[in-house]
Parts: sequence; structure tokens; C-alpha cells
Amino acid sequence: AYSFDGVNDFIAINDAILSQINGQSHLTINFWFNSSSSEDGCIWGHWGNNNGQVGVNCGLASMYYSGKLYASNYSGCCYFSSSPIATYFTWHQATIVYDSNESNNQRIKIFIDGVLNTAETGIANLPIGNASSLFFGRRNTDFNTYGDYYSGLLDDFTVWDRALFPSEIQQLYTLGQTTYSWSTGATTASISVTPTQTTTY
Repeated sequence: AYSFDGVNDFIAINDAILSQINGQSHLTINFWFNSSSSEDGCIWGHWGNNNGQVGVNCGLASMYYSGKLYASNYSGCCYFSSSPIATYFTWHQATIVYDSNESNNQRIKIFIDGVLNTAETGIANLPIGNASSLFFGRRNTDFNTYGDYYSGLLDDFTVWDRALFPSEIQQLYTLGQTTYSWSTGATTASISVTPTQTTTY
């Protein structure tokens, strides 16, 4: 996992990736987060300049603030948000789905731990805007200045150029959570292993 101090930590993504995100009509972003603060912090910072204007299609950003996850591509207002998430210092999976085929206030959907959790809907521009940068842990706040530094841990970012189905998102969350129990049934304090040499399967 990557640790961010909320002050000046961030990961800058190579600008070459922007051409694969800018202008998309369908996109899914998936990541794990573990926030250490209720302060405003940008997790996925795909954003550009809005030059002080409201409603500019700046990209697609996702932030964590006051216990909720937010997503928007409409500058200045009208974001989408989750309901309050469990206490800080807890790992959660977040999935942001952008689907231009949906009506305006349904184009962005937020899933938390594999379950749809879009408590507040807003306005979504069409398609995803042409951001000038992509960061994990901060964003371009306007006029090529940077802020909204995230405090906590982030891991396992994945992106798809389509809108994943709810069943696929649920599978992402449960992936790797299966527990296997194994026992020889022996009741003695020690066991004998055969063969004794290392075996590769």
C-alpha cells in the first residue's frame, strides 16, 4: 500500500495515460483506501483548470471528506457522494462507475465494498473531460495549482474503459477473500511429513 501524509505526498501518473481517459464515455475506477483523517483529500485526481468557472468539464475526480466518498466531473458544485462510511483507519474498496448511457443524475455511481452506495446525486458532464493531469493523492485545484492532499493509505488502483456491472463489482470485492481450512485430523502433538524433500506443485 502507498502512504500519504495529507501535506505534500502524491503520485504523479505519466501524462501518456491521459489520452486513454480523456473523452471517454464509459469508465470504471476501482481502488482500496484507508483514510486517517476526515479532512478533504483527493484520491483520484484526474482534473484540469476550470479558470474559476462553475460547471466546467474538468475530468473525473474522487475525494474523501468527512467520512464520505465523492466523485465529480462538474467543477464547483453538483457532486455525487456516498453515505457515511465506517470509521477511519479501516480498509474499504471504492468503485466509481461513469456511464454516459445513463441519465444525467445517474451517470456516476459510487460503490463501497462491492455495494451501490450513491446517497447523493449531482450533475455529470458528457463525456469525461480533458484533464491536464492525473494524480493519486492530490489534484489540480485550478490555474495549475495543486492541493486537496489525501491523508491515509491507497492500494490496488485499476481502471476499465467500460462501465462494470454490479455483479462484476461485487466479484472484485470478494476476490481473494475465500478462507480455506486444512487439517490432517491428527490428534498427536507432532506429525510426520512425506516426502521430506521440497515439493513444487
